[in-house]
Amino acid sequence: GRGSGNCRGSGGVRRGLGSSMSQVDFVNNAQKDPLTGLLSGEAIFAVLHELSTTFTLDVDAEQSVLFVDVDYLKQYNDTLGRPQGDQLLINIAAAISRELPPTSQIGRIGGDEFLVVLPSTGLSAAIEVAKHLRRVVEQDFGHSSVSYPITLTIGVATTPKNMSWISEELIALAESRMIVGKKRFSPSRNVVWAGDMPADWHKHWEAFWPSTGPFIPKNL
Repeated sequence: GRGSGNCRGSGGVRRGLGSSMSQVDFVNNAQKDPLTGLLSGEAIFAVLHELSTTFTLDVDAEQSVLFVDVDYLKQYNDTLGRPQGDQLLINIAAAISRELPPTSQIGRIGGDEFLVVLPSTGLSAAIEVAKHLRRVVEQDFGHSSVSYPITLTIGVATTPKNMSWISEELIALAESRMIVGKKRFSPSRNVVWAGDMPADWHKHWEAFWPSTGPFIPKNL
């Protein structure tokens, strides 16, 4: 499952290397998503886990993540075929990467999902990054499909100040906010959300997690 707890170190992948590939190349390739060239899910989870374990070194530093989902990719694949969908993902990954701050890291964590780690970034700044990514993809790819606009829905989560935190919880909060943006807004999708969960949501996070405020079921 998602989270950093099960991330393996690079030492375990060094066994059984063939003579045609150096150890460094093998480890680097193991940390990359083979389709997009971004970090793999395991690698990006490890990046965030490292930030969580070094929390005590800088208690004032906020860390943020963006849970990014590509809207309507399944419908795009069903209409135009998987090869076209794969190329679309490659292009979107490249476009997102170009627009990110230089200190950030991005990995592909699912078929149409990406995780962006924004070190030393508070909630307001992270939201601005997310909104910029959403606008760029809407502008560049929103007309890629006749029936379904290719856009991004992004959940944003930031660590609480002066408190320890767990990377799995931060990712879970960002993912839940992304799902709210996809399913609970009207119109749905093509949304950045960093606020509270709806009142009937199955899980609520304690008040110390930064939020932009109550859930309002419309796209503001």
